[in-house]
Amino acid sequence: MSKINNTNNRLLTIAMVQNELSCSRTFVYKLLFGGLLKSVKIGSSRRILENSLVALKENGYEGDIPQIYEKL
Repeated sequence: MSKINNTNNRLLTIAMVQNELSCSRTFVYKLLFGGLLKSVKIGSSRRILENSLVALKENGYEGDIPQIYEKL
């Protein structure tokens, strides 16, 4: 069962999102820079808004994930 619920607006680490979606770090960044996940930058760290992850999981996504050409 998922530890993430849709009642909180917590800030999630990239690793937490990776675990929740069972995907790679690079794929999380593709979702992020493709506009499918929302984040904030705190110092040098990036945090994903939990409600954007919940929305992605509820609505799903079909189509191509944008390519990342810049260095991560």
